[in-house]
Amino acid sequence: EVHFVAGHPVITGLTGPLEPRADLFEKSVFCLAADVETHPDALELASNLARRVGAEPLFIDVQEHDGIVALVEQLPQLLGLALMQMSSESSGWREARRLAGRRFAQVTDMGRSPEGLASTLHANREHLVQRLAQFQEELAAWQQILADVNEDELALLLKKIIGDREQWESVASRQAWGEETSPGALQEEGPGFLRQMFFGNLLRKRGEDRKGPA
Repeated sequence: EVHFVAGHPVITGLTGPLEPRADLFEKSVFCLAADVETHPDALELASNLARRVGAEPLFIDVQEHDGIVALVEQLPQLLGLALMQMSSESSGWREARRLAGRRFAQVTDMGRSPEGLASTLHANREHLVQRLAQFQEELAAWQQILADVNEDELALLLKKIIGDREQWESVASRQAWGEETSPGALQEEGPGFLRQMFFGNLLRKRGEDRKGPA
């Protein structure tokens, strides 16, 4: 006769140390998940708890939640782990470690609990394997972009990506998730537009190179 509700508060504050404070959960998203047999009173109790600490309850399917967390939380952790392993096991690490600064430290900071991290990664490994496969495709695309595009084309792509990141940070820092934003001209073309443009140009250039001068 126990009804279980999973809760996952998304801590606000994108920069600086996280310190205990009264408004730590203010306006933050508090994910709540349960199965179809969970009693409505249990969901209401969990929802009231989220609101009492200032958060906004978000009812979400368990599988959807785990898939999203694999992308935005655990995949970055895996990438940091992979970077640290690759760096520390490379032949030039003795010299490279002296040049590794703040950015390297931020990316590779996994906390001090390998057992806890292993438990969460292993529990969500099914979704993580899928996300890793997607990221491998993305890395292959970036490898081709860096090898073949010119500086102006690269700057255009980076401008779009940095703009997307700044837009997300602005909304996330204010927890203004209902705020509507006006997409730029490139965004209106739809997802993947820039990549299609780059690869289209690359294929056309390669075709011209094979034909040779007229």
